[in-house]
Parts: sequence; C-alpha cells; structure tokens
Amino acid sequence: MNKLNIGVIGCGIISQIHLDAIRKNPHADLAMVVDIDESRAKNKATLYNCDYSTDINVLLNKNIDVVHVLTPHYTHFSIARKVLESSKHCLLEKPMTITTKDAKALIDIMRSKDDIKLGIVFQNRFNNTSQFIKKIIDDKTYGKLLGIKASVTWLRDKNYYSQDSWRGKWETEGGGVLINQAIHTLDLIQWFGGAVDSISGSYGTYVLYNDIEVEDTAVMFLNFKNNIRGILFATNNNTVNSPVEMELVFEKTILYLNEGKVYLKRDDEVKVLCEDKLASGEKAYWGLSHEILINNFYDSILYNQSNYIDAKSGAQTIEILEKFYRYANKIKNIKIENTREW
Repeated sequence: MNKLNIGVIGCGIISQIHLDAIRKNPHADLAMVVDIDESRAKNKATLYNCDYSTDINVLLNKNIDVVHVLTPHYTHFSIARKVLESSKHCLLEKPMTITTKDAKALIDIMRSKDDIKLGIVFQNRFNNTSQFIKKIIDDKTYGKLLGIKASVTWLRDKNYYSQDSWRGKWETEGGGVLINQAIHTLDLIQWFGGAVDSISGSYGTYVLYNDIEVEDTAVMFLNFKNNIRGILFATNNNTVNSPVEMELVFEKTILYLNEGKVYLKRDDEVKVLCEDKLASGEKAYWGLSHEILINNFYDSILYNQSNYIDAKSGAQTIEILEKFYRYANKIKNIKIENTREW
C-alpha cells in the first residue's frame, strides 16, 4: 500500500489543521469530508478538492483506509465504533470518549479487527520540548523525577460556549476545562509520571456559573505508583490564553517549561535547553504538532510502526477524568485507589 485514502468526519474549527496535514502528506489522498451541516462540508470539499456528504455511512461505504473523527465529544464513541466496525483505521480527536466504559468498548472492537489501529490526538507529545523532557526522564539525566506541577490558564468566555450548543453541558461535553482544554496537559503529566496510584482534588464553576453546567476551574493532585507527585491547575477564567507552564522537579535540578522552551535556573543564570519552533503564532498555546502526529499515524499503518498515540493512552486519561469528576464535588480530597491496568 503506497497511498492511503482518507476520510474526515467533522468540518469544525480543528478540521483545517487536519486537512492541511493530509494535503501535505505525499502518502495520503483526501477522498471525502462529512458534516451534518452541508454548507460546512461543501465548503471544505471545495477548498480541498474532494467529495462531501452529510451522511457518514456514505463515507464508510467508500474505499477509505483512514477516518479522522473530529466531531463533538458526545459523538466520539458512536462514530468511532462505526468506523472500526467497518474495518477502517480511526484517528480520534480528544477526548477519546466521555466514559471509561465507552473507551474500553472501542478498544475491544479494535482488538477484534485484524491490523486495525485506533489513534488518539494528543499532539503535544510530539512537541520538541515534550520529547526532550521525556528523554531526560527516561535517561535519568538529572536523577529521578520527583514531582510535576502544571498550570493551564486560558480564556473561554460566554461567547465561546454559545457558539456550539453541545459545549458546557455534562451530557454532551463530558466536563469543562479539564476534559476539553487541560486534557492535553493531563496527558503529558501521566506520560511523564507513569501509572497513577491515587487522585484527589476539586473543581467548581466560579465565573461562568450562569452560562455553563460544567467546571471552569479545577485543581487535581495525582500520586503515581513510583512515588512521583503531580499537581495540575486549570482555569478558563484567565484574561488571555497563556502558554501552558510546567515545573519538573528532579533529584539534581528543576526544569521549567514555558512559551515553548525548556530551561533550568542556576543561581542568577537561566539556561535554555530546548526550544519548540512550532510554539509561535495565535494558536500556539494549543500545541501545533498535529502534522507530526498525523504523519506518524499514517506511517504506523504503511510501515507497521508504533510511534503514535494509541487507544490505551486515551483510555487512561478518560479513566482519571471520570473518577475525578465523579467524586471531587462530593468529598473533598477524596482518595481514589486502584486505577485500571490497561
């Protein structure tokens, strides 16, 4: 197989990033886009010179190898299930699903199909800075990792939530700032820290309480099985979209991640160890390594490689979030033991 025929379901904001990456990849041919809003689907089809439909079954009945699912959270399970059941590879935007039960069901379907892959879009793992940090952790360059602190302070106001009726509701979004915005940072924390042993924390809706059901602010504490401590603070109530900040405490030093740079401080000296060239532009705070992630997913299919974000990673994050949401508003500092071994 020299070329992959690609289909895209969902023509919203994130679709342009995916469609641009597909167009650039020499081993991919965009065959069709699908959206329930015909005008959006037709517009993307015109821009990217492909077919379009408002019915996903039309796409699934075509000769398609890979389907990108870029739809609202609550539709991820049902659409990804159909894609996998049709024996097509699936690249699924975050969150994988909004329940652990559905995440496990997708994994079971994938495993029942020969050589079918399910990838999850956690593009920030492929940032230069993330790859650099992971290697330092694995190589123990500065000794054992002891702790991780991260903050996500973005702006999502009433106008943002009013753009799409599914946002801001438990049933359709599955949560607020944690499952939608800070989920990428949570993924990095658990990628760096390893298996989670227990979780505690709290959340609330402090500014947008008249506009949304879900949380606009949260703090999460994670204890990892290797005795690393993780802290994540996230809010959508900042006045601007600030870059994600992270502090990593090692036995021999402390590293900082901010504005696309990894650096350390010694006395009055600040030394930059790594810089992400993609960390610029209006949307840079999202993390702009989608193209790398998509190319790697295609390579995993064409050349049987494994350098992609698999369904296990997506499911682990959903399990953490589901348990956090379930208990954090009922019991302060709840301790949740025995997270699933995926």
